[in-house]
This record gives sequence, C-alpha cells and structure tokens, in this order.
Amino acid sequence: MIEFGKGEEFYELANADGKRWLVPRRSLGVAFCLYQPSGFRGKLLKRFYPLLHLSAVRRRLGVAVCHCQLNEDFAKLVGEAFGSAPTSFAAFFGTPCVHQKTTIQLCSSDRITGYAKTTPSADIAQLFAREQRILARLAELGMTGIPQIRFVGNVGGEHVMLQTTVKTRRSHTLHRWDALHQAFVDSLQSKSATTIAYETSDFAADVEFLKNNIVDLPDFSQESVSKAYADVARRYSGRQVEFMAYHADFTPWNMFVESGRLFVFDWEYARLTYPCGLDRYHFELQTAYFERHLEPCAVMEELRQQAWFSSSSCIDYLVSVVSLYLRREGKEIESNPMLKYWIELIKINLCK
Repeated sequence: MIEFGKGEEFYELANADGKRWLVPRRSLGVAFCLYQPSGFRGKLLKRFYPLLHLSAVRRRLGVAVCHCQLNEDFAKLVGEAFGSAPTSFAAFFGTPCVHQKTTIQLCSSDRITGYAKTTPSADIAQLFAREQRILARLAELGMTGIPQIRFVGNVGGEHVMLQTTVKTRRSHTLHRWDALHQAFVDSLQSKSATTIAYETSDFAADVEFLKNNIVDLPDFSQESVSKAYADVARRYSGRQVEFMAYHADFTPWNMFVESGRLFVFDWEYARLTYPCGLDRYHFELQTAYFERHLEPCAVMEELRQQAWFSSSSCIDYLVSVVSLYLRREGKEIESNPMLKYWIELIKINLCK
C-alpha cells in the first residue's frame, strides 16, 4: 500500500528489536501518535521529536531519509471509507513475529481519520476477519471505546482492514493500571458476561489445544504446563461458569486515553468466553517484562500484595497465553524469550 522512491520526504526509524516506523517530515507531530516505544530512548525521542529535523541527531540515531506515498487505489479506498482523502500518513511495520503486519495511520489535514492494517499473508487476513466479527459482536452488546471496522478485503493483492479511531494529538497513554482501565474491563464484563458450561467456552478450547499440542513445546516447559492445565481442568470441568469477553493483548501500546475515556484497539486475539479478570494479568505482566524488566520472582512478590490477585486466576492467564502463542508460532515458540518467563511464573503459582 506504500510506494517507495517517490512522493514526499519521510524519516525511517528503527530500534534494536527490529521494529520500523515511517514518519513524514512535514507533519511529525501527528505522525508520532503512531510511535509507541517501550524503551527509555524511544520515549525520549517521542517527547523531543522535532530534533529529528537536525541531521546530526538523525545520524546519531541511525534515522534514514526516504521518499514514499500511498498507492493510488488504496488512497481512493481510504477516502471512500472515511469520507475524506488522506493528506498524510505514518506507518509501523509491525513487531517481528509470525503475525507481523503493517499499520498505517491515516490523516486528513493533521486530523487522524483512521488506521489500516495490511499484509500479504492469508493467515493474517483470517485474523482481520475474526477481529471484524469480535468487534461487531461487542458493538451489538453495547460496548464503547472500541474501533468500528469500515473495510476488510483485498486491494492490489494485499489484505487490508480499515478501522476508525478517536485518537488525536492530545491523546495519551497510561503505563500503570488506572481507574480508567478498571472501568473499561468492568464495562466489558457487565456487557459480555454469560454463564455457560466450561466445556463449551473459548477458554476450554484453548486449554484443550494446549493439551493436544504440548509436544510442540520445548522439553523444559512441558512438565510445568501439564501441571498447569491439569489444575485448570480440576477447577473448571463439569461446571457452569461465568465467562466474559477477553481482549488478550490488553497493554499500554494497544490503547490510549482521549477526553478522559479509554479507547482500546487490536482485538485480533480476543475471545468472547473467558474467565473474568484476565486482561489485568496480561497488562501487569507485559509491562513488568517489557517496560520495568522485572524478574518473575520480583513481579510475583508485587502482585501477591494486591487485593485483586489470585494464584488460580494467574494460572488461568498463563495457560491461555502459552496456548495463544503456541497456536500462533508452533514449534517456533521455543525462540520466544517470554516462554521461560511464563514457565517460571507457572512454577511460582503452582507452589502457592
């Protein structure tokens, strides 16, 4: 959807994790709304982004200069979907993984009109369709603070999804759990809660997938994971349980605050029938790992002091996240640095 070698001037940023961004030189302010760094250097760059106009700073940071523009057919589609043609854009080329995709922030006169996700992968295109169904169902249930999907389909051989946003240059991100996060998950629970047999839930399906494919996990993890899903089965099998919708990637980089309200996006891994409260475990453990760099014992010491914490719920979360990544990455999960982290957390919680 992006054509290189022509069009206006852009800066190309990259970090040590292999992530890449494109930001237009003439509208850095709104373009940096797409830039969601977790490291100190990236956060400093976001705060002082005008310094990128200095060639000495670009050289120091390894920032390249290039020219690019949106594909004509894609730009026309965007104009039809959002009611105004894009006058600028920024792009994030995704976190390196098997489900890597490009996210394009689309703007009209320095106003963010929406976002596009693009990929050549048919597998990722299925995630687009799934996210569309999940968001449609949540909208039916009356959930707010979520995107609307305006288009899912193929454009010039690329799979594309277009979605709305309320993001502005004034939007900000909260990196610690706040009353706004709690209000959002409380609303999600009140609108999506349903009591069903455990065996018919999305959670049970993911636990069963993990059980049936445990041989694809590396040897060091299999014993702990087996004990964990046995613990889940002992607590849930044969029971009627209240489940709720689960975002499954509830992190600061998938949400923002605008006008005092939380807006949450990237629902591609969401489930509709999962144990209540697991999104908070994901938020706390992801920020502990990526932003605060805490060891498993240290983060568990913190969490166990919280009134909302439960070792059983933490096991539910850890089983679900290992299942999700195993489904996504297959045997390649062995190279995921978080796997050992999750296994240590499982061991700690099984010893409760």
